[in-house]
Amino acid sequence: MAKRTIQTCRFYADIPQYLKALGYYEGSNAPDVWDMNPVNVQEYSSSPKFIISKPNIELDQLLTNIPQSTSSGMYGAVFAHNLKGTLYGIDIDDSTIEDTQEIINYNSSTSEYNGYSFFNIRAFVADFSETNITKISLSFLGQKKIGAVSFGRWFEPSHSPDLQVKLITEFDGITNQSTVGGNTITNINHLGQPHWGDLPAWTLQKQDKHDYKIGANTQRRTWQVKFSYMADDDVFNKANNPNKFFTVTDGNYVFDTSMASFFGLTLNGNLRFWFCPNSAGSNPRTGDGDKDLEFALCQIDQDSLTFNQVAHRTFDVSMNIREVW
Repeated sequence: MAKRTIQTCRFYADIPQYLKALGYYEGSNAPDVWDMNPVNVQEYSSSPKFIISKPNIELDQLLTNIPQSTSSGMYGAVFAHNLKGTLYGIDIDDSTIEDTQEIINYNSSTSEYNGYSFFNIRAFVADFSETNITKISLSFLGQKKIGAVSFGRWFEPSHSPDLQVKLITEFDGITNQSTVGGNTITNINHLGQPHWGDLPAWTLQKQDKHDYKIGANTQRRTWQVKFSYMADDDVFNKANNPNKFFTVTDGNYVFDTSMASFFGLTLNGNLRFWFCPNSAGSNPRTGDGDKDLEFALCQIDQDSLTFNQVAHRTFDVSMNIREVW
């Protein structure tokens, strides 16, 4: 069994963060839930709602137009939750999602473990062609703890990164100093990634009365990857297209599933996104695949992205994907 593989990278772009950056966010009854910061765990007895201030048809398409592609899709995710055994889901204007597919810890509209969950969105119950969407919400019954909710679109490059990938781990809250006498003093400002409520980050609570904080992984991860020989259709959108996310023909919207849409939704990776270095890994619940899925909350840690043309309509691009919290 492979313990760590960087293969089919998947990038999850959160749409509420993009709408906030555009000024399309009117408010929420639970604002901390929509900040992509699972550290802020609180109890909620009603559905956390993200209210949209400027509803319109383009926004409706961005929120509901599901790509017919293997390189992109729509997802929902909940973090730092205690929703084990509870029916829950993401609603669009109070309409539930009709068809979901488990990515991790979400099956038949519930979770097997407390912790975090990801799921694919494959169909909606309602037809949104005649309405303007005004809110996104997480529905559940009872009083539950929630750290963060994410809803958006995922993207996979057309092929795996080059073999010369670097995975860097660091405890940047720990420094060492040498005294005049030659002794070494270790200063600990913080121990790395903070916990998500009662559990360490990225933990599924598979056992009760177990102290998961002992042995938890709190180091910061950075992936330095290069994607070579990518076709221009896989990295760029059409230069003369006024809506960079869609091609519109006779009122029919077709979503651009290239990585250009990911860069657009995250402002070149400056907005936070969820990163999975190998989406082909196994699901811990089913055991399918050759390894457990790995996730991180990241930003692209560079001032700009450079696309080098290496052949006709073929480009290389390098990315420094750094974990943040």
